[in-house]
Amino acid sequence: MTLPREPGAPPRYYKVRYKLKHVAEALRKGAGIPSAAAVILAKSYGHCSSKTVRNYLQRYPQLQKEVDDQVETNLDAAEAKLLNAIEKNEEWAIKFYLECKGKNRGYSRRSELVGVPGQPIVVTDARQWITDQLNQMDERLRIEPSRSEPGGEDGPVISNGEGQADTETVH
Repeated sequence: MTLPREPGAPPRYYKVRYKLKHVAEALRKGAGIPSAAAVILAKSYGHCSSKTVRNYLQRYPQLQKEVDDQVETNLDAAEAKLLNAIEKNEEWAIKFYLECKGKNRGYSRRSELVGVPGQPIVVTDARQWITDQLNQMDERLRIEPSRSEPGGEDGPVISNGEGQADTETVH
C-alpha cells in the first residue's frame, strides 16, 4: 500500500532490499566494478548507489567471490590483448611483458635489496651513517703539531705576508 502524498511533493524514498541474485548478476555484467553494477541495478530497481553495492559485498562473502571471478576473467582478457600486441611487435608491449614476467632473467627497472642468505638485512639510518662518516673523516684530518715544527704547540706557522708569522691551530 502506498501512502498518498501532497501534489508537488518529492517522492518518498524507502530502503530497498536488493535480491542477492540480482546483485551478483549486476556484478557479472559490470565486470566486477561496484559502480557499474549500481547503474545496472538502478535500471531495474529505480535507484542504487555504488556504496550500496559495496555494503552488499562486505555483508555477503559470496558476492566477493563473484567480483574475484570477474577480475580473473578481466585479467585473462587483458593478457590475451597484451600477447596480441606482442605478436604485432608493439615495442611498449614487449618491454612491459619483459619487465613484469622476465624479472628472473634480469628484465626489471626495480632495485631489490639482498643480503647474506639466512640473515636479516641491516637497515641503517642515513643521517646517523653520514654523521659517523664525517666524524671519522674529521679524526683522520686532524693534524697534531709536533714540537719540532715552527710554531711548536700552537700549530703550524702561517705567514701573513708582512714579515710576521701568525699561528693557527688546526682541529
